[in-house]
Amino acid sequence: MDNIAHAQQQEMIVRISEIEIHPEHLDEYKAILKEEAEASVRLEEGVIAIFPMFQKDNPTQVRILEMYKDQVAYQSHLKTEHFLKYKTTTLHMVKSLKLVDMDALDLDTAVQIFNKMPANKKYQATPPAPKPFGAEAFQKSDKTFIRWMANGG
Repeated sequence: MDNIAHAQQQEMIVRISEIEIHPEHLDEYKAILKEEAEASVRLEEGVIAIFPMFQKDNPTQVRILEMYKDQVAYQSHLKTEHFLKYKTTTLHMVKSLKLVDMDALDLDTAVQIFNKMPANKKYQATPPAPKPFGAEAFQKSDKTFIRWMANGG
């Protein structure tokens, strides 16, 4: 491993959370976890991945691959509204929790992993259909200002 990759690895936090859920709470827990994982990845720049999964033969055994840019990103994540909601609402559902800190063997390959996932409806949200509007949208108004931003500029 070269010095740059080693330095990046030292900053990045990679963890596997091993969680056992009480069976009577499994469906509710999975829904809450899915919401938290989505919000974390979408809203937090320092969250690289929160990838929850469960064992096929024993779905109460949940594993979460967690990847954070650095310690600051991880500490920030712990204070977010969506994480605190997840933690407080699922605490009674969790039978056991073990956090296993990991070191990446190959960061060069790791960056390719999620890029290879198919971008279809199962994995990627689709934007709503555009809505047509009439001439009234171009009338002068004292109350509404519309600024066309084109490509975000």
